[in-house]
Amino acid sequence: MRHILLLLAALSLPVQAATIYKCEADGKVTYSEAACAGGKPVETGKGPTQADIERARQQAEKERKTEHKLREREQKRELKDAQQHHKAAQSATAKRKRCERLAQRQKWAEEDAARASLKSAEKARTKARRAAEKHALECAS
Repeated sequence: MRHILLLLAALSLPVQAATIYKCEADGKVTYSEAACAGGKPVETGKGPTQADIERARQQAEKERKTEHKLREREQKRELKDAQQHHKAAQSATAKRKRCERLAQRQKWAEEDAARASLKSAEKARTKARRAAEKHALECAS
C-alpha cells in the first residue's frame, strides 16, 4: 500500500525536460547534463500520462479496500477465537466444580459406610461404591 502511494506521489511530480548526454572517454561511460565532445543526447521519458496516474490511483484504492476487508476478517476471527476460549474456560470450570462436588459426596458416603450399624452397613457401602464409580466416570482424566 505504501509503495503505491509513493508511486502515485512520484508520478504526480512534473518531470524536468533537461537533456541528458551520454559521454564515452577512455572506455568509461558517463552521463551529464552538459554536452561533451562526441556526446550523444539520451531520450528520456516524458513522465506518466494521465491514464497511468488514474490506473495507479485505482490500484491503490483497490489495495486499500482489500486490506480493509482482510483486517475486518482478522478481527472477526480473533473475536470468535476469544469467544471459544472463554466458552472452553467456563466448561472446564463447571467440570472442575462438578468433580469436586462428586468427590465430596463420595467422601461423605464412605464416612457414612464406616459409621453405619451392621444392619445398614451393606446399603451404605453400596452407596459409597456407586458414588466412587460416578466420580471416576465423570472425572477421569
